Amino acid sequence: MNVKTFISCVVSWGFFSSEYYVKLSTGDAYMVDRSNVTVDRQPETRTEAVSGKVLAYVVDQRPSELLIELPGEPVAGGLRTWVPKNDADPLCMAA
Repeated sequence: MNVKTFISCVVSWGFFSSEYYVKLSTGDAYMVDRSNVTVDRQPETRTEAVSGKVLAYVVDQRPSELLIELPGEPVAGGLRTWVPKNDADPLCMAA
């Protein structure tokens, strides 16, 4: 399965200006290139977190969960993680 989707997340500054620190509802966290993240607005300080969506590749799915892989480096958690289906963009999943 090679489906792309966007997953809801909380976004804050990364270590470098080209990346964001992305935290999923499951608690898993990643450093992701900014080109793979959309935000409602830019975080203004290092401690501020904003709502956003991160690009994810769907590897597998269950009735209420998706196994995803993000295009970034894991900080907390593994390379792949299970997330609730309702965290995914339904328009992307329908494609």
